[in-house]
Amino acid sequence: MEDYKIIHSIAKNITNIRCRRQLSVSQLAELADLSERNLYRIEAGEQNCSAGTLMKIADALNVGMNELTDINFSELENRNG
Repeated sequence: MEDYKIIHSIAKNITNIRCRRQLSVSQLAELADLSERNLYRIEAGEQNCSAGTLMKIADALNVGMNELTDINFSELENRNG
């Protein structure tokens, strides 16, 4: 599986959780000590991020890293070839 599929799945998870928490990108960026631009790029799947950055985001969202990285690999492979 290509890396971009994993990156986009993590990005989607971050965005979904952020929206459920009713946080703006600006608010989450501040809570996670990231720049808004960085977070926008992460959520758009345009930027890969380190485990440390994922930990900051997970902490800011009050979730475990497993929730950000929860990926159904078989679904991704079937859907995207």
